[in-house]
Amino acid sequence: MPQRRGRKHCRSRARTSLVCGALAFVAAQFGFFWCATWWHPDAEFAAHLTVLRQRLKEQPNRPLVLVVGCSRCDFGFQPEKLAQAWSDDPTHPLIFNFSHLGAGPVLNLLQVRRLLQAGVRPRQIVLEIMPAFAANEWKSLYEYRAQTDELLLLHRCRGDWRFLASFCKRRLWPWHQNRRELLDRLNPRWTLTGEGEQVPLGPLGNRLGLSESVAADYRVKILRETHDLYHPSLRHFVVAESSRRAICETAELCRAEGIELTLLLTPEGSDFRSWYSAESVAAVEQFCGELNRDYGLRLIDARRWLPDDEFVDSHHMLAAGADRFTRRLGERLEAIHLARTSGGAVR
Repeated sequence: MPQRRGRKHCRSRARTSLVCGALAFVAAQFGFFWCATWWHPDAEFAAHLTVLRQRLKEQPNRPLVLVVGCSRCDFGFQPEKLAQAWSDDPTHPLIFNFSHLGAGPVLNLLQVRRLLQAGVRPRQIVLEIMPAFAANEWKSLYEYRAQTDELLLLHRCRGDWRFLASFCKRRLWPWHQNRRELLDRLNPRWTLTGEGEQVPLGPLGNRLGLSESVAADYRVKILRETHDLYHPSLRHFVVAESSRRAICETAELCRAEGIELTLLLTPEGSDFRSWYSAESVAAVEQFCGELNRDYGLRLIDARRWLPDDEFVDSHHMLAAGADRFTRRLGERLEAIHLARTSGGAVR
């Protein structure tokens, strides 16, 4: 009899231990679910912010100009090649590339909002408008990288809560999902590549590794893939409501914070431009005109700045194209700065 009671007691203790262990595991998952994205929203943002804070620490009194966009800007705009980027004049702006791979209007809004929460106060933001992403942003990028305190913002932009299922699904196993970032923070040597190697940035934020040239057969292949990816959105271009709301909220946020907002249409080759219908071109022009009318936003139209042989795939730049684009955009930003300081106007 005592032996049976002992076995029963052992089984009861085992069940209790299993239940407690399962509850502890679930609690740990949910705890990390709520806190992980606060300290590491995504690797690209964190890497850019680290480099930006280094530059601001070195030159704390210079006004800050941020270029915010997608991979076109991330690779193509190289502010360290601009003489004014390294100016000793404390009144001259510090120009920094804070772009993000695959970013459309919603993710760009999250970038700007996070920067302000981090205490970064730019004088001016140059915001890229990529029409293909304004029509059809890659939602998985911001759903994956969103923080829990950004859910209401995403709801305002999207107008529904359907993204919440994807948001939660990607965080069912947050310790596993964020394992590399967690190990990198504890000791980068524990992972195959450290965070700095995952997101290799130049001293003023642009991504490194730009190609000097591309083989003809590869260009044909990548151009075909680019066509299949973007042609449907460009042929029948309509601004998605989520994109419209995100860009308008970015404009309103900048206005409230006293930040000058400038729109940028980045270079596109003749092949890429041929994928727009005449109605789509008119719709892009109309949308930019509405933003100018409603918010007084200046537009830098760089769509025809580069020849076709300076692109990889008719919209991502080779090194020569990035040099030309950087120089011309730097000249425009310099003109805006001079007009602002002299009280004049620039178009």
